[in-house]
Amino acid sequence: MDLYGLRVEDFPDGNEHASAGSLERGIGPLHKSGTFVRAGAGWLQGNPAEAKVDLRIEFHDSSPMADHEAWSDVLETPYLCRSGSVWQSMDDFPNESLALDGPGLYRVRVSASAGAWCLRFWRVSDTAEPPLRLVRSTPAVRARSSGWKAALPAPVWRVFCVARRVAENGRAVRPEQVLDGLRARPDFLEEKEAIAEVESALPLLVSVGLLSEKAGEFRIADEFPPLDPRLATTRALSGADDYLRYEALAADVFSLLAWSARESVSVADAADCLLVSAEDIRTAVANAGSVDAVAGFRMAPDDTIDLIAVPAAGAHPVGPPPRAGMLGSDGRLVVWRDGEPEIVAEYGEPCPGGFIDLWHEAPIRISRTPHGLILHDHGPGEEELNLLRPDSRLDEIGSVSEYGTPLFLLDERTIAAENGSDLYTFDLVDGTRASVPHDPAARHVKIVGVFDGCVYFHGCTPGPPTTWRWRPGREPEALPRDVEQVDPLSGATLALRPDGLVVIESGGDRYHASIDRGVRMAPGGRTLYLAHDDPPAITFFDLTDSRSLPRVLRLPAGAETSKMFWEDEDHLLIPAGSNWRIEGPTWAYRLTMPSGELERVSDCDTTGLPDECECCAGPQAPVFVRPLLLGEG
Repeated sequence: MDLYGLRVEDFPDGNEHASAGSLERGIGPLHKSGTFVRAGAGWLQGNPAEAKVDLRIEFHDSSPMADHEAWSDVLETPYLCRSGSVWQSMDDFPNESLALDGPGLYRVRVSASAGAWCLRFWRVSDTAEPPLRLVRSTPAVRARSSGWKAALPAPVWRVFCVARRVAENGRAVRPEQVLDGLRARPDFLEEKEAIAEVESALPLLVSVGLLSEKAGEFRIADEFPPLDPRLATTRALSGADDYLRYEALAADVFSLLAWSARESVSVADAADCLLVSAEDIRTAVANAGSVDAVAGFRMAPDDTIDLIAVPAAGAHPVGPPPRAGMLGSDGRLVVWRDGEPEIVAEYGEPCPGGFIDLWHEAPIRISRTPHGLILHDHGPGEEELNLLRPDSRLDEIGSVSEYGTPLFLLDERTIAAENGSDLYTFDLVDGTRASVPHDPAARHVKIVGVFDGCVYFHGCTPGPPTTWRWRPGREPEALPRDVEQVDPLSGATLALRPDGLVVIESGGDRYHASIDRGVRMAPGGRTLYLAHDDPPAITFFDLTDSRSLPRVLRLPAGAETSKMFWEDEDHLLIPAGSNWRIEGPTWAYRLTMPSGELERVSDCDTTGLPDECECCAGPQAPVFVRPLLLGEG
């Protein structure tokens, strides 16, 4: 079974366990699996280290016999079942459930070792014993980065990691063993390149003190030597690293509190339950409370941890309408000029209630440029692009091969777009279209950003990934490193190394951090952000102060972070999603940075349509116009 994360769940059936406060999945820390497994009311989530695991789920009449010595990691936790059955909730897993002994409180022992997981459920009394870690194979908090990972070239670090894995327990390692380890990696490319990597990397690793060599065999240094300042070409985002190192442990502490019969637990008891040090507990709780206002706990003066109620979302103030415009359920495409709405187009035939079918009768997406609105219309397997000019003329632009493919504003009059293996520009003034030269062997091209009149793109070829920079009138040039994002305002770049390291170049400085691969750079290149959808939230990392802790901003339930976009350098528009009736109605929120203030976007329904309709599905989420002033759509 392929897993990106183990998750077992059930759904409420109207019994008394349908609502469970701090045990609900959307309450508390964003990290759902903790250092191994967490559970609550109707959900259990783990994070297997392996891509493929064998999973076994069992139900027992009583506590099963202990077999902890057979497993690398073991944890017991309460589980509140709301339906009487559980199932593994992955798309590629057979839709089969395991019947338990009806709704109620259970205890589950989760055991894991070498790609095998076993979950054993049994019924318990109505008093829940808190989670208890019985076996821990790896530290709850990873060691602080030595700096070598960022200082060394990615191929050299890759060789070191393979050598370290082969040479565990003090064994010597030979070059051919390292080569075998490289062959087994998913990022292995070609034999010739792997041999060259090993031959060049091993002497370098010896010279810097990470390896020692004798008679053609290599051993790992007992301790990492101090990093030579001359090699430290990047600065670590130490605040982000400190928070992320303790994030999973903080989630474990919250589960301990949420399941406790008391509203506090001593640091000593928490350390005993979780098999960690008391100092790690204190640091995890302090970091989480500083970063996230609704983390759900805090340190008390008597060395205890208090569970605090997560504040309910209050009514947010109402702010200005969408800055670039919107297409509403009535089929009217509206932009605001000098604060006044202007209808620039109308779509579909409204039903008696005044609604149209947005999905079938209107553009899928709309982008705003200095010379009109780009309409993304349905096409045969692709989006067809048309330019709606201010004088209502409609000009054909071309197409993009996949729904949701972004457009980029190269300069005040030119956009850049991709269509499979085709990369082209379109002049919004005179309507001319030109192809961008690139490797004809590329099966697909992907634009990663624009800056200073240049297009940055990937060419997907059988060889290693390469980022190219193209300026009109010249041939594309390959960059020395692969780039994932280019900020259109500052030219800052974000790169993701194969070993999981994020490298940012901004304002002449280079930074590094081990952050989730979904991290993005905010306009201006001074902030990184990471969107979460369960529960909806955004984590911001400040590049101007590398020692500062990140900042987590929670969003209202249902907010769709996957569809959010920047209206300008300081404002992020976030569609409200399925819970649009909670405040208003409210179809979108606006987040202002750096203050973090959240407001409802006004005038998302300019005609005062009803909340329901007898003849159709009623209101649909508006199509918000996305500005291309920042270079991405």
